[in-house]
Amino acid sequence: MTRRLIAFAAGAVVGTAAVYAARALAGRYHGEDGLPDVAFAALAEVSDFLSEVRAGMAERENQLRLALGLDSPPPGARLDPQATRDLLEDPARWRAPRN
Repeated sequence: MTRRLIAFAAGAVVGTAAVYAARALAGRYHGEDGLPDVAFAALAEVSDFLSEVRAGMAERENQLRLALGLDSPPPGARLDPQATRDLLEDPARWRAPRN
């Protein structure tokens, strides 16, 4: 019972300190012109990275749907049989080393 009480008190202290630190940090930037340019640059880079990941995932999903025959290929386009086989055997486009 004593251990639980100590753990609860320690958690409460750590949680209170985290909230206090977050509010102090937010208050410091609220009084100025907002977040510094470095934070905006980092957020922009993360946003660009996420949009590239989303575009790559959409492209890969289209490739898999074509290879599985769920969608028909665009007019005039043919699926290469070897590329289709490779795609179905390794959908993630990488192979783990085989021991």
